[in-house]
Amino acid sequence: CCDWGPAGMIATGAGDNTIRVFAEQAGEVLDGADALGAGHTSWLLHASAEQAHDADVNCCRWHPADVCLLASCGDDGTVKLWRCPVPGAMVQ
Repeated sequence: CCDWGPAGMIATGAGDNTIRVFAEQAGEVLDGADALGAGHTSWLLHASAEQAHDADVNCCRWHPADVCLLASCGDDGTVKLWRCPVPGAMVQ
């Protein structure tokens, strides 16, 4: 699963039970275009939470107003809230 946040970050969750947040690398649009004519952008890992759930992460969604608040749910039957205030750190 993935969700594009209001602050321009992408949150992902997957079968390895980990949530990852990627941020666009400023000024890194590469020259050239792909087959659809779009340019390419670099994304860097901003933060991650390994073993965020005890089973697969099924969904993650950014809060529409609080750009640092992320919700996730997993096959473990839990819903968790995460704050991503600084690069490299996610706090539950």
